[in-house]
Amino acid sequence: MNVTEISLNPSISSKELLKIVEKSSSIPERLGDNFSLNTEVVDTNFVNSRIANWCESVAEGNWENLNKRLAWDNLDIDKIRNAFSAVSIIDEQNLPAWANILKAALEALEKDTKEDNYF
Repeated sequence: MNVTEISLNPSISSKELLKIVEKSSSIPERLGDNFSLNTEVVDTNFVNSRIANWCESVAEGNWENLNKRLAWDNLDIDKIRNAFSAVSIIDEQNLPAWANILKAALEALEKDTKEDNYF
């Protein structure tokens, strides 16, 4: 699913919402209890690029400082790499709060679109 599909068809199914949540989830969400990581599906070049950019912005390119920063949150580079893998939601009834906000916004857009009959 891409953004164009959503904007052209704001009525979103539960399955589509789950796909968005899985692809848009944050690192803490991905490492939490409600996500299952598939560490065999990883784009290594993408992951390395993202981590290098993160190191540059967070630790001015100093990997030792990045590792110290990650340790404050009980994280390390390997856990972060795993967080970039494909994920599945374990409990589909327990979505992050932002998913409900997104769904409500899309439903409001659909209602508004139906009420504004331009043709």
